[in-house]
Amino acid sequence: MLPVDTLVIDELSLAKNPTSKRFKTLRKYLPMFKQRIGLTGTPVPNNYLDLYGQIRLLDDGKRLGRSFSAYRDEFFYPADFMGYTFKLRPGAKEEIDALLSDLCLVIIGDENDLPASSVIDVPVTLPVDARKAYRELEKELLIQLKDKEVVALTAATLCNKLLQITGGAVYDDEKSVLPVHDAKIDALRKIRKQHKDEPILVLTAFKHESARILAAIDGAEMFDERRLQDWQDGKIKTWVADPRSLSHGIDGLQKSGRIAVWFTLTYSNETYIQTNARLIRTGQSAETLIYRLTATNTIDDAVAEALREKTNIQSGLMSALKALQTMHG
Repeated sequence: MLPVDTLVIDELSLAKNPTSKRFKTLRKYLPMFKQRIGLTGTPVPNNYLDLYGQIRLLDDGKRLGRSFSAYRDEFFYPADFMGYTFKLRPGAKEEIDALLSDLCLVIIGDENDLPASSVIDVPVTLPVDARKAYRELEKELLIQLKDKEVVALTAATLCNKLLQITGGAVYDDEKSVLPVHDAKIDALRKIRKQHKDEPILVLTAFKHESARILAAIDGAEMFDERRLQDWQDGKIKTWVADPRSLSHGIDGLQKSGRIAVWFTLTYSNETYIQTNARLIRTGQSAETLIYRLTATNTIDDAVAEALREKTNIQSGLMSALKALQTMHG
C-alpha cells in the first residue's frame, strides 16, 4: 500500500493514445489512488479525439465511455474516404464540453505574465541540383495524393524524405547519409555569428542533421539533460536537440537561453508549442527569439502553414499534406 492517495500526471497529453505503452502502463496503477489529477497545456494538440485517452485515465470511462471507437463513432465522422482523418459532428464539441464540465478546470493566464517572444522565418534558397531532386520527389508525392494512392505510412516516408532534402542530406536505402547541400547550415552559421556568444538551442528532425551541425558549428554539443547546469552557467553555446527529447518536462532552459532555431520544423503542433515553451516561460528575462529555417516554396512552408492553421485534423502530417496540395493548387 502506497503512503499517498493522490496521483498527479504531469503532461497528461502524452498519454492521449489509449493504445500506447505509456497509457497501458499508467492504467495498471490507477486503482491504487483515490484521486487523480492530470495537468497539460495542450489537451487537444490535434483535435478532440485526443481527449479520450486523457479523460479515461482520470475517470475510468465514466464521461466519454470505455471504448475509443464508440466515442469516435458517436461524436465524429470520417473526413476522407480512407478513414484517416475525422471531424467533429455538428454540435459534438458542445456535448463533449458539457460532459467534461464537472471534471476539467481551465486556467487561462494573462499573456502579460509571459516574456515577449518573436517568430522569425529565415528563407533559405536551395541550390539548383537540390531543387531539382526535391521537385522530382515532390511531384511523385503530389501525383499519389491526387490519385488517392498514398497511405499514411507512404505519406510519412515521402514527407520525411522531402524534409531531409530541404535540410541538406538524405538517407539512402541502406541508411547511409548522402549530402545534398549546406544552405541551412550556412543560414545557421549566420544566426550563430549574429548572436555572438549567446546560447542557442538548435532543433533538428533527423540524426544526420545533428551530426552535420555538430561538425559545422564550433563548440556545438548534443543535448544531454544531465548537463543542464552547464547550459545555465553559459558553458554551452550551441546545444543541438531533437525536440521530442525536451518538449515536455524539461524546465530551466529559459534561465540562460532565449534563442531557438528550428533547423527543420515538426508537423506535430503539440511538440512545436511545448518545445518553444521551454524558453517562453516564467523565469525568462529577455525577449525569446524563435528562428525557423524554411526552404522557399517547399514542404517547409507547408509544415509552417499547418502549424499556423491548427484545425480539427487528426494528424499534423495530413494537415501538412493538405497545405502542400494547396500550395501547388
